[in-house]
Amino acid sequence: SKTSDTVVHGTTITPYTITNIGTAATSYSISSTPAGMSFDTTSGILSGAPTNAGTYSLTITATAGAYTGTATYTLTVT
Repeated sequence: SKTSDTVVHGTTITPYTITNIGTAATSYSISSTPAGMSFDTTSGILSGAPTNAGTYSLTITATAGAYTGTATYTLTVT
């Protein structure tokens, strides 16, 4: 999984998700979602077009039974 991305506000990002936790994830969570974006807790996909400039540090967690994987994704919006 990539760990960062930079986009111009209003521009749609390439969808992002955490990968490789040792088994197929059954659910996902995220620390926060920037305005204009959405996060699917079933697929773990972060998508959309952020509307506010700033730097967002997002923690995404994937879970499958006893397995848990966490990744930090930094999105810089100009």
